[in-house]
Amino acid sequence: MSFTSNPTQGFDNQTFSLTWTTSEPLSVERCNLTTPTSTLEVTCSGSFSQKLQDGNYSIAIDIEDRAGNKAGPYV
Repeated sequence: MSFTSNPTQGFDNQTFSLTWTTSEPLSVERCNLTTPTSTLEVTCSGSFSQKLQDGNYSIAIDIEDRAGNKAGPYV
């Protein structure tokens, strides 16, 4: 997994975006977003973009190729 864009520190109500590529086709991409109040699984497939309110956030990306090899989480 290689990140093709780096997130920048945003301000309240701005869009946070992150993109990545992999060297082979994946069967699973899971992104877990931790917000100031909860952790939830969010849709991602080579990218994540969402408008975020003020606060501390983290995202963890887990991937699995078609042969079942797992990698991550990438944080």
